[in-house]
Amino acid sequence: MKRVALVLVPLFLAPHSLALAEDLSVSRFESSAFYKKYQLVYKSSWPVTDGKAFNYRFKDPRDLDPDRDISIALSPHADRVTRVSIRWHGDSILAPGILTKSKEAILRDLILATQSDVDVTKIVAYVRIAQVMKYDGGGNVMPRKKFGRISVYAGVVGSTLLVGFEK
Repeated sequence: MKRVALVLVPLFLAPHSLALAEDLSVSRFESSAFYKKYQLVYKSSWPVTDGKAFNYRFKDPRDLDPDRDISIALSPHADRVTRVSIRWHGDSILAPGILTKSKEAILRDLILATQSDVDVTKIVAYVRIAQVMKYDGGGNVMPRKKFGRISVYAGVVGSTLLVGFEK
């Protein structure tokens, strides 16, 4: 009788996949590839109705204007983030922020750092279409589109391009 050895080989996942298997938290975001890749300019937090808002400003590597940093917001709790948004400021309401190729790369990095089991390409395609819509009431009045377990909203408020994700 011949003996056969059974060898189990572990399945290796991409580094961001391991971190995304669990709920997003502020500490997980602050140790993510996104947080390490982009230069942090400023961070703050303050109480909001249903918890706390955690805000970050990162240097946009393609934009030399210091008033055009990348703004990221996480909420409502440090140990369980269910809302993430990113904002890019434009020149004026006539020239709002737009999703350029470099901003698209930043958006892809943010999605990979904060969302699991989503089709990044489909979300970016949706944002490209939705970025031309203008809203006076901010992100609260923007329509949501479901992508797996998350809802995505995008549009322009004043001169700012706003993209958000909610679980």
